[in-house]
Amino acid sequence: MKKCATKTSVLIVAIVIACISILTGCESVNKEIATIYLHLEKAAKEESNLNKYQKDLNNLQKQENDLYTSILDLKVTSRKIDPILEKARESLQKRQKLIQNENSIIENSYKEVKKIKTIMEKIDDQTLRNKSEKMAKSIKKRYEIFKKIYYLSNENIKTDQKLYNYLQQKNIHIKNYNKQIKKLNKDTNQLKELEKKFNFYTDQYNNAKMTLYKAGNLKWSSK
Repeated sequence: MKKCATKTSVLIVAIVIACISILTGCESVNKEIATIYLHLEKAAKEESNLNKYQKDLNNLQKQENDLYTSILDLKVTSRKIDPILEKARESLQKRQKLIQNENSIIENSYKEVKKIKTIMEKIDDQTLRNKSEKMAKSIKKRYEIFKKIYYLSNENIKTDQKLYNYLQQKNIHIKNYNKQIKKLNKDTNQLKELEKKFNFYTDQYNNAKMTLYKAGNLKWSSK
């Protein structure tokens, strides 16, 4: 039987929380940028658990890879397969819950970020407005990439469920089994590429917002 590709993910990166002190009494500080800062950092805090969920998700995927390898080392008719498949299904359920949690985090974060749109429109300085618009494009692209990751991750889980069902059958239909393996490998490779893109836009966004803060004369705290 064919073996599926290793399902270990590239760890997606959360937004960096910037420690900045806003000197409200200082006239040089752009008020719109200061307000944008408050929304963006609230969004960053929404993602505080994202890295933890990613590590947990990666560990579950490694566990499933090991279980799958153990199954392939056994004969299809072996009774030892059933308890291993049960563990794999339990891991699958945990993985699905983590993916749902990640989606909630990104949705809440993006909901907060969208509040800056009306504030951006009030920025008089054209240079600052251009910088804010550039940053907003990175945020939107990052969100769009994540939604593709979320969709594919759920598709991956559905394929895994079908695969485990095939493995539990005593008489495996090789054609159907290989079809699921092929789809799983394709989705897994595509997921890895999307996760790299997500991290690229996360870095781009983090850099763009720090550039905006600096241009708006926000001051870094000593923390």
